[in-house]
Amino acid sequence: MKKYTLIIFFFCLGINFPEAQKPPITVDTPANDLYVKAQKLHQSGQYTKAKNAYRQILKKYPEHINSCLGLAGIYYLEEDWITCQNMLELAVKIDSFANTEMYFSLGLVFENLEQYRNAIAQFRIYYRMEKLNVTKLNKAESKIERLEFIVDKLENPVPFMPVDPGEQINSSASEYWASTDITGNLLVFTRRVNGQEDLFVSNRIDGVWQTAQAITELNTPANEGAHCLSADGKTLIFTICDRKDSYGSCDLYFSRFRNGQWTPAVSMGPRINSATWDGQPSLSADGQTLYFVSTRLGSVGGKDIWLSRKGENNLWTVPENAGSMINTTGDEEAPYIHSDNKTLYFSSTGHLGMGGRDLFLSEKSENGWSEPLNLGYPVNTSADEGTLIVNPDGKSAFFSSDRVDLEINGDKKLNIYGFELHDRVRAQPVSYAKGFVFDANSHKPVIASISLFDNASGILIQKIQTGEEGDFLLILPNGKNYNLTVMQEGYLFHSENFSLTAQHTASKPHQLDIYLDPITSKVEISGLKPEKSTVLKNVFFEFGSAKLDMSLSGLELNNLVHFLREHPDIRIEISGHTDYIGSPEANLMLSGDRAKAIYDYCIGQGIVAERMTYKGFGETRPVADNNTEAGRALNRRTEFRIIE
Repeated sequence: MKKYTLIIFFFCLGINFPEAQKPPITVDTPANDLYVKAQKLHQSGQYTKAKNAYRQILKKYPEHINSCLGLAGIYYLEEDWITCQNMLELAVKIDSFANTEMYFSLGLVFENLEQYRNAIAQFRIYYRMEKLNVTKLNKAESKIERLEFIVDKLENPVPFMPVDPGEQINSSASEYWASTDITGNLLVFTRRVNGQEDLFVSNRIDGVWQTAQAITELNTPANEGAHCLSADGKTLIFTICDRKDSYGSCDLYFSRFRNGQWTPAVSMGPRINSATWDGQPSLSADGQTLYFVSTRLGSVGGKDIWLSRKGENNLWTVPENAGSMINTTGDEEAPYIHSDNKTLYFSSTGHLGMGGRDLFLSEKSENGWSEPLNLGYPVNTSADEGTLIVNPDGKSAFFSSDRVDLEINGDKKLNIYGFELHDRVRAQPVSYAKGFVFDANSHKPVIASISLFDNASGILIQKIQTGEEGDFLLILPNGKNYNLTVMQEGYLFHSENFSLTAQHTASKPHQLDIYLDPITSKVEISGLKPEKSTVLKNVFFEFGSAKLDMSLSGLELNNLVHFLREHPDIRIEISGHTDYIGSPEANLMLSGDRAKAIYDYCIGQGIVAERMTYKGFGETRPVADNNTEAGRALNRRTEFRIIE
């Protein structure tokens, strides 16, 4: 042999390299023939015989570097890291300049042994020796960066105390892909028995999970896998593979919960489903954006996260790639959009991580997605981490894993665990407002349009339609004040002003039942009583003044103007009211001035003056107790009522 033939070892590791820099030692013909035989055995996968041949050569020629490297290559494939390390270190001792790839390979071995600082040292040697080869420099830099990241995470672990939810959820089979409704008391997950994936559901009653039951209406001989539950728990979007009506190998389907059972699965259609692979859905809390994973044309890597929004007529728009901030040349999977509608959790093999699939989060803003943040060690490990969902409180979560350190009763299988996220990776806590819209006279449900605005910014947050039973659900961040307007043809519009505080949680939401007053005939209108007035709950004035605070009142005033334009035959009376703080005379004047301010605004918007009157009643018509601040706040109000 004229040169070191290291190609076999490095071929096994998937590494290409230049030949050695100086001649090898001289061996006799039998040893050379034995080495050629060892190479052939090695290449044909007869590793035991190849190892014996390499050892025979080394016994006679201890500095035969190619035999050292041949053995190292086999031990690498067999994942015998210690012996592989010994062979590589022997090769380096024989000739430290034989080939720089020896150091890169030693780095890989130390990495597999989780001796990360030793691995970094070997990659740094490789970096210094390959300083003129840009490709190899980049390869070394990438390794060093990732290993330094791992060392930092290992030395700075985050709090992590996973809890088994119990045998009601976890069984002798594998459980994964958990999803919950906004209350956190309904848990749907996938269970795999003998390779068959089915959907199961459990309810939490008085804090205790009940024994999970199969969703028999949806389970079939096909695999029902990754899924998501809508915030109200009435829609389930899930993955089915190899079904006859599918567009690709796996597609997304949906089902509704009606009359106590799930409706038959319906395909999401060709706009969502492609001819390739689609699955792992996550539906935003407002139901307007669907995140999912696909291998379709346009993906950056193998599997990418895509999203689609509801457009006109509640039809899903053409999906768009989540973009290069989220997706890499690796695989991005398991998206979960938190109820705050801005924090996206997902798994990735492409972002800087601990190894395998790690869990990350990214936050959405006007400028797009933030740089993904690794959830840290020991949430993430060198193993593959599974799916993650985060409850509305932003801190408690469920995830699935088959990690050895989390095994239940020594079973190597996927299980669902609960844990609390550490501070830096929590989502914004949210609560929700829920209720019903009724006809004020008949008390029957009304299907109406609800618009919700952030009072501070005036931004429309959500616009929804109530369900068939007049029900609605609005998921909202805590700590804000909201303007809610309900409209339906044939009714007076209705407004509410409310704030969500820390007291409002997923278990203690803001309950809001709304009664809409029908627009009745003129004869009936003439007999309306003052209590039939519509309170303008989102009209505000400066303190002790009749000057409108337009930053907070504009939306409500425009609703009134819109209502008058839509009903040109109606005449209204605008009235002002105060609490009993101050003199009766001053209160009467202030209430009248405030009513006139609304009257003047409507005229300024083109409403004919003859269609309106205004009057102040001061403190004479209280609707609540004046002895409490809450009562006085209700008494300070402006209203309108139809007079003709």
